[in-house]
Amino acid sequence: LSISATDVHRKNSQGITNIIVLESVGSTSTMNVILQTGAAKESNGAQGIDWTRNQRWKVLPGSIQLLADLGKDGEEGGNMGTESTFESFVRWGVKTYPANKYIVVLWDHGGGINGGVGGDEITESAIPQSQIAYALNNVAASEKVTFEITGYDACLMATSEVAASLVTSSNYMVASEDVEPGAGWNYKVFLGYLKGNPNANGAQAEALLKQTLQTMEMVTPVKGEEWAVTAAWAAYCLRMRGE
Repeated sequence: LSISATDVHRKNSQGITNIIVLESVGSTSTMNVILQTGAAKESNGAQGIDWTRNQRWKVLPGSIQLLADLGKDGEEGGNMGTESTFESFVRWGVKTYPANKYIVVLWDHGGGINGGVGGDEITESAIPQSQIAYALNNVAASEKVTFEITGYDACLMATSEVAASLVTSSNYMVASEDVEPGAGWNYKVFLGYLKGNPNANGAQAEALLKQTLQTMEMVTPVKGEEWAVTAAWAAYCLRMRGE
């Protein structure tokens, strides 16, 4: 999960809110939940996270464990608004935590096929969808993996063009066709399902996630964002595998 905090976190602390929800399940013996954080101009230091730096974490039940501090965002730590930093994180995750199935999620503002995801508040750059797809294709080819789900916890990313760009790297895509609330996905329900069903395939996990997102029944409400429950969610099967 790549969390580019930007003003979504700086103004409303939504980055740490989502991480706390992730901690309600955390990693297990059959599932590793790994984060990269950064891309905000300011940081309040909650849970030890410095959002002005690019850092990697493992989510545990009730806490997070720092795995790497790459340095200042926009300097030695890389730029979370670029393909190279995103690809480096995904490749490192695949190599460090080998698995039977991988899910990649990008968290931040979204702008569809043209706007991509981001941007990084420090460098004022966003990752175009073409570069997201390029990064995932590179990792998929070199590491000989296929991502079971590529997800966008971001607005406006559920388009046929975005889905088409992922067909060579991913089996399924989950994204929002419209704006989505800052509270984001209901990771408690989603990770809880994967914890109890470690052999679930992308179709099963995707169906649960889509149902949860569409109803928004269990997502923690955020003051002033009640309107966002009207967001439309879409799940795409990118490859027909007889599942």
